[in-house]
Amino acid sequence: MALKLKQPGPNIIGAFSQGLTESPDLGESFVPNSAYHLPSYTLSLKDLNNLPNSQGIDSIARLVAWQCVAISEDQQHLAVGEVTTLHKAPRPSDHVFDGPVRMTCLSHGEILNNAYTKAKDLHDRQPQLTEQYKCDGDFEPRVLRIPGLLITAFWLKSDAQGKQDWVVPLHTKIDDLTAKEVYGMDEFVTIIKRAAADCLASPIFD
Repeated sequence: MALKLKQPGPNIIGAFSQGLTESPDLGESFVPNSAYHLPSYTLSLKDLNNLPNSQGIDSIARLVAWQCVAISEDQQHLAVGEVTTLHKAPRPSDHVFDGPVRMTCLSHGEILNNAYTKAKDLHDRQPQLTEQYKCDGDFEPRVLRIPGLLITAFWLKSDAQGKQDWVVPLHTKIDDLTAKEVYGMDEFVTIIKRAAADCLASPIFD
């Protein structure tokens, strides 16, 4: 497994740097670190429920933001700024962030620090993970969020046509996603489709 990060455009970097400068004091100094900026995708419950069996999430995952990272001077904490588009006009999937953007929120705290630790650990253990899960090849790390299921994960998108993607859950309340560190996309989709169907069938779902 080799992680190959996608690089954000200069407009995204500029918006994050400006937002970081204009944000309230976080109690310590943070410096942008482009080695950890990731595109962020989201899935809706209804799209998941309608997804055909044995199909990946590429057709329904929506690119909605860039998660830009700043690291504290002691390298122990991080702040994450979410950069989004200013306009909602439809754009091709590979041009979502062409044009004006802005940082819409800035977060920090224990949950994000844990995600940062996990990201560093994945990077350091790439040879071990390749051997353990037989996931050789190049992968683009992405953030994947499923708000309706309270799931946040790393989506490792394969660069090779036809090869399986992998998912690393970071935050989830679904027991079936806590048994392992890494899930193949097929297994992950089976689990979240079942959870989405159960949620949509609930009388409290709006």
